Amino acid sequence: AKKLACVPFPRAYLFFTLFILICQASFVPWMLAIYTKGAWSAFFYTFCGVFLLWFLNFVATALDNPFTKEARTLEASKVQRELNSNLEQMLRQAHLPTPACAIRATRQAS
Repeated sequence: AKKLACVPFPRAYLFFTLFILICQASFVPWMLAIYTKGAWSAFFYTFCGVFLLWFLNFVATALDNPFTKEARTLEASKVQRELNSNLEQMLRQAHLPTPACAIRATRQAS
């Protein structure tokens, strides 16, 4: 798996993907302006389509290399230490009695 992590994505694929996304973002508004009624509907449909494709592109880029050490990478050892700490704390408190509410009526001297 580490061997595959070092293989870069082909530059031609990245270039043409970016080129297609930019062309789609620039030509779709003009095409939708012809087929829809009003500027707001053309804007809405264009925005949704362009946003969806760019979102999918960025997700695919992020999933391309799962072995990167970036801010979004989950540090499994840190999470495991926190989980173990929480479990140890729960075990230390397991022998303590369960708290209960006791309602006691007190008489006031009048």
